[in-house]
Amino acid sequence: MDPDQLEAMRQASYEDDDQDDDEVEDVFVYPVNSNAVRVFIACRWQREAVQSPDGTHLFYVGIEAQEVASVADLLGIDRDQRAQVLEGVRFMESIALPLLNT
Repeated sequence: MDPDQLEAMRQASYEDDDQDDDEVEDVFVYPVNSNAVRVFIACRWQREAVQSPDGTHLFYVGIEAQEVASVADLLGIDRDQRAQVLEGVRFMESIALPLLNT
């Protein structure tokens, strides 16, 4: 796969084709978890392209700690809450990874 095809594949994976505005449902987030959820939603996932006999596949690897720190900083989250936010993001990541890589 040439670099242009790989980049097109990466960009396509960030498009939100799965959500229809009529299908969006409200969820409740406990206030104690709100900063972690805000950061989790804003972070970009690290992905890896893997070549296999049936083509190139993108696998989600996770969210880098530096990404979490940068997003938390941009969102104005207090430094004393950063460890709790990282822990919350890591928990959500552990649930999301198997679903994203199916």
